[in-house]
This record gives sequence, C-alpha cells and structure tokens, in this order.
Amino acid sequence: ESKAIAELALENYDGSESEHAAPLRAAALLAVDAREWKLADELFEFAIKAKPADKAEVLLTWGIKLLIGEQKEGAVRVFQRGVDERVLPDSNPAFSFYLAGALALAEKYD
Repeated sequence: ESKAIAELALENYDGSESEHAAPLRAAALLAVDAREWKLADELFEFAIKAKPADKAEVLLTWGIKLLIGEQKEGAVRVFQRGVDERVLPDSNPAFSFYLAGALALAEKYD
C-alpha cells in the first residue's frame, strides 16, 4: 500500500539534504499511481528538499504525472513553479512548453 510505503520513506527522512531523495520520489510515484494526490504532493516536496540538485527533474516528473492523472490545476501549479523558480536554463523551455499544454487542458487560454 502506498500509504505504508510513504510512512516508511517519511519516517527515515530527517528534513535535510540526504540520500533519502530516491525513496521519497519512489513513494511519491506510488502515491500518484494510487491517486493519493495530497500525499504525492507532500512526498515530492520532501524529495526536492532531500536533493535540491534534482529539483527540475522532480518538478517535471511531478507535473507530467499530474497531467496524466487529469489533475490539470495541480500540473499548472507545478509547471508554473518550474518557470518562476527558473530551475532550468533559459535555453531549455520545457517548463514553459508543459505549462502551455496544462493551461490549455485546464481551458485557461488567457
């Protein structure tokens, strides 16, 4: 069960940068598969805290998983965060690309 795995991942994480990023990301993906969106959000946030260097990858994965799960508003929020926090170089428009798609799916054309 995804909640039990999430609890185990969170139990072992002390809130700082650590080697626990991978288990947190794995637990987040399991929560997504179980459609436990709030739990997945929490786990992705902790995964970013555990390994800030992977922030772009985590945000892209998170946003795409939200889109696949038809969580359009959540995907917009995550992709907008990637744009706002400039986690990728200006030469890589991935967050802008996905944000445009998520906004269109959410029928937010302005």
